[in-house]
Amino acid sequence: NWVNTNGEYILGRTVERLTEEAVAAEGAGPEEVRARIAGFYSTFFTAVNFLGLLLQAFVVSRILKYAGIRRALLFLPVIALLGYTVIAIVPIIAVIRFIKITENSTDYSLNNTVRHALFLPTTREEKYKAKQAVDSFFHRSGDVLSAV
Repeated sequence: NWVNTNGEYILGRTVERLTEEAVAAEGAGPEEVRARIAGFYSTFFTAVNFLGLLLQAFVVSRILKYAGIRRALLFLPVIALLGYTVIAIVPIIAVIRFIKITENSTDYSLNNTVRHALFLPTTREEKYKAKQAVDSFFHRSGDVLSAV
């Protein structure tokens, strides 16, 4: 979560800066900046959700079947590590956008499924207590760390 939030910050600041520069060069006003940023994010989130749907429908079950839960847990960290390495080498908006679409789609489909599958062998009471701790403390700690 900490890694993803920082990636969102990188994307957001890059989009904001590039949009402001382009609009200033054209002589348009702040409403044009807002409209272009909204347009960027509408296509961005459409791509994230569409790819997430495709992954969930056609890929997640196969990864769980052939790789298992333990290896499936490593897919998102590997994607993030490779993705941010590429961003550090080639910091252009198209690359950042592609990496964030891939990372978020994998998070929403594969990682979410695997995270919930970890609780399958537990009892109902254990699941309730453990999920509360993970969802409230550990997951939100990543949000707090990225704000620091």
